[in-house]
Amino acid sequence: MIELPRNGQGRIVKKSGAGRKSRKASSVPLSTPFSLNMPGWTQDPIEELWITRYPRNYGMVSILVLRKGVAGFSMASYLVDSWGVGLKAAKIHAGIGRGAWTRLITEETLAVSLEPIELADAQAYVYGGVAWAKQWGFVTPPDAIRGLAFLPEPSEPVDLSRFGQEGKPLLIMNSKGIGRYFPGFGVKELTARGIHCMMMDMSGDPPQLKEIEGM
Repeated sequence: MIELPRNGQGRIVKKSGAGRKSRKASSVPLSTPFSLNMPGWTQDPIEELWITRYPRNYGMVSILVLRKGVAGFSMASYLVDSWGVGLKAAKIHAGIGRGAWTRLITEETLAVSLEPIELADAQAYVYGGVAWAKQWGFVTPPDAIRGLAFLPEPSEPVDLSRFGQEGKPLLIMNSKGIGRYFPGFGVKELTARGIHCMMMDMSGDPPQLKEIEGM
């Protein structure tokens, strides 16, 4: 396991000030995404699991999974909207060196909170995100569905209590995003189903949530 600098509360400490490399200089090339049909990669042991939380994207988390194989490392990242639509995206890469992975974890994340996560919790977020979307009729992108093959499926039904707000989805997106996950529906139809729709007002500091006017 990578040892990361932590503060007195056990949180990951991000580098800051003049000693920190610019984002351009420290960017991590993650290689070309590989086919999920490649033989043997699902048998590679899981080396590390991490979760990042994004403070200004309410309910948004990323799950990072690293597998170690004979030819090197492969990784998957899953973007989960736990308040809204569930699993939003999955990206998988092969040919990652240990140094690139370390830089990704220590320098490239935009999350304030970054911490290890147990396999069961990672499965609950990722597979729970799919189950949550299905329950409310959201459209999970095909690439995200294909990416599930990288993470073992849980042996027990997933508890969905970590999703939504008061048991119902809270969508934080514009009308274009609503059209992507709910083809043919508008705010009025979603509100009638008990789904609350809001958008981020970026004019203030910090940004504030505001109601989307009915469409």
